[in-house]
Amino acid sequence: MLSSLVSALWLAVAGPGDTPATSGPGGATDPDAPWIRYRLGRGESIEDLAVRYGVTGDEIIAANNGAHEFSKGDLVRLQPRRFSPPLASRTVKSSKRRTWAEVAARYDVEVDELRRWNKRFGRRKGVPEGATLTVWFRSGVTSFALSTPPELPEFEPVPGGYSVGKPHRGRIEHAVQLPESDLYTIRFNRLAWGSSFAVRNIQRALAGFRRESGFMGSIFIGAMSQKSGRRLRPHRSHQSGRDIDVRLPAMPHVVGYKLDRTEVDWHAAWMLVDAFVRTDAVQVIFLERKLFARLRSAGLRMGATDTRLAAVMGHVRHSKGHTSHIHVRFDCAAEATQCDQQD
Repeated sequence: MLSSLVSALWLAVAGPGDTPATSGPGGATDPDAPWIRYRLGRGESIEDLAVRYGVTGDEIIAANNGAHEFSKGDLVRLQPRRFSPPLASRTVKSSKRRTWAEVAARYDVEVDELRRWNKRFGRRKGVPEGATLTVWFRSGVTSFALSTPPELPEFEPVPGGYSVGKPHRGRIEHAVQLPESDLYTIRFNRLAWGSSFAVRNIQRALAGFRRESGFMGSIFIGAMSQKSGRRLRPHRSHQSGRDIDVRLPAMPHVVGYKLDRTEVDWHAAWMLVDAFVRTDAVQVIFLERKLFARLRSAGLRMGATDTRLAAVMGHVRHSKGHTSHIHVRFDCAAEATQCDQQD
């Protein structure tokens, strides 16, 4: 159902003659395609990047001032011909002795890959109890724009819902409920109320994110506001229909709602945050500061320019505890004359 909805969004925006951009142009590199900056992780090589992005090792060497030797942590420039889901590394600990096939199946990777990433154990018949392994996880992002993304889709929620007062001391007049959708999962319907302006832009952002990333995993909507707004414990804000908690996208192997920060799909998270910023309706997005670098690094890998990185990260502000979800605060609508933009 979700896949058909995402395809429909593409047709609505791109027209019947186009299809979702799951890859870049073939043959010679498109001169208009953006450059990406990829930070090498443990066990990755230039040959890996060449295969993944449809370029040659010589092209990567030429794009990096003739450098032939690259190490973990190096930032490599390249201009992709095609898209391949990004990878992110994580260390995992084996609680008991297992076969390589069992561990590979648990994390949806190939046995040969798992052995190559963990050469110190690779010759053993099985994974020892207590062994710490490096696993490279494939992102749930299956496409991204190798050019400027199209405009976000439009939605028309029930009009007349306005924010009154400040986010930390306010209410909603004629509140609008975020409708059920295959684009997202609402956890608490009684807390899914907001202003017409916020509800419209939540739908725009999430529809654009789905369309441009091809991400098929769950996107959970946490607290917005109560129907009347006002105090919503234990939150300090969420009182005037302008705030929404959105759980960060999870890596494909993660099941359920609970999410550890090591299980976040940061490439999908970058595209989600970028989509919210591109509504031009967001005042601030809260995330814990220690995760800023992960978000920014994912932006580099997804082809974000320095200008785009600055625009997106300029909306991100530190707030303790926001490690598995973001808190998005929207601007006051122009017609909401009693709404206070200040925190």
